[in-house]
Amino acid sequence: MVALVIGLIVVLGAGQLFIASKRTYDQMEQLASRQQSLRALYDFISLDVRTATSASINAAGSELTLFYEGRRQADPACSGGGNLVSVKYSYASPSVMVGVQCDSASGYTTNALVNGVEALSFSPLPPEELPYVEANVTFEAMSGEPADSSIFSFVVALRCAVFDGCAS
Repeated sequence: MVALVIGLIVVLGAGQLFIASKRTYDQMEQLASRQQSLRALYDFISLDVRTATSASINAAGSELTLFYEGRRQADPACSGGGNLVSVKYSYASPSVMVGVQCDSASGYTTNALVNGVEALSFSPLPPEELPYVEANVTFEAMSGEPADSSIFSFVVALRCAVFDGCAS
């Protein structure tokens, strides 16, 4: 009887250890996925903002449109080696969408870039001009996580505006 009770305690302890390890593993997997999504989002947006000749943000701050005026010729985003005309970033729950317009196409080709996002907004810095673009990304909160720890911001310079024009 004593051996049975001791065995039960050992099995319960091992079960609790397994459950705690599984929760930790799941949280680390979610965190790694979030970091990968944020890194990809930052890489794409920062490259596109830095190489753009001009940009515009809609009044709600939910859409960023970048224009290239011949700066990205034979761009890999354009099939057949076309020239990139503009790129548009927007949010459609739960994804960040990116639309690409090439000189050979009449409209935007739009695809999901990153999933698991709750909100995306853009704002110019300083507020009255557009030499810098601030992107604010809110990811879905993980269990037990404070709401403000799933909000990330980054700022990227529009090089043509910072350096007084673009030399082709």
